Amino acid sequence: MVQSIVMGPVDDMREQLSKAEQRNERLEKADRLLKIAQRNLKDWRYYSLPPDADDAQRVYREWLFDLAKQCGFAGPGFEVIPGARSVQKEFTAVSVEIKKAETDLQGLTRFMYLFDKAQLLHRIANLKVDSPGSQGNPRLSVSFTAEGMSVAGTQVHADLLPRTKLASAVTETDTEIKALPNDKFVVPEPFEPFEVR
Repeated sequence: MVQSIVMGPVDDMREQLSKAEQRNERLEKADRLLKIAQRNLKDWRYYSLPPDADDAQRVYREWLFDLAKQCGFAGPGFEVIPGARSVQKEFTAVSVEIKKAETDLQGLTRFMYLFDKAQLLHRIANLKVDSPGSQGNPRLSVSFTAEGMSVAGTQVHADLLPRTKLASAVTETDTEIKALPNDKFVVPEPFEPFEVR
């Protein structure tokens, strides 16, 4: 009886303390997850397509067409056409189809590399590659659907990727070029080479 009268309240307090510590751990974990989600959302907005579905699809299609041409995609049936769109409250997804593009393995590899390196919210949804032969470097027939995403709350922007201008015209003998500063054109530290067009 003395044990229950004296130690009972102490045991109850220990149990309440244990429950409070567990609840505190859960809240701290939820707070960390919230901060990670907020940081991801901020990053996603930076890499997002334009917020308007029409603009997003137009600039994404133009970018894919330019990238495909740069990587040697060609052919009589080659076309880049807008695909389906899905407009939700939190995001907009747009797709672009590249059909019957002819290229070699080097061109396809370069396209995939540059596609992956582009800091955009996008992916290749499906890909079909047909090869007429296995000897040498045959022309490949490539068709795929690329999907890009725009996150709600993204700032309106006309360009898909940040741009800047060169400080001066480039001559045939130049070995260095200088770009004008632009807040949206961030050069990573440590410096990583990037492509100039």
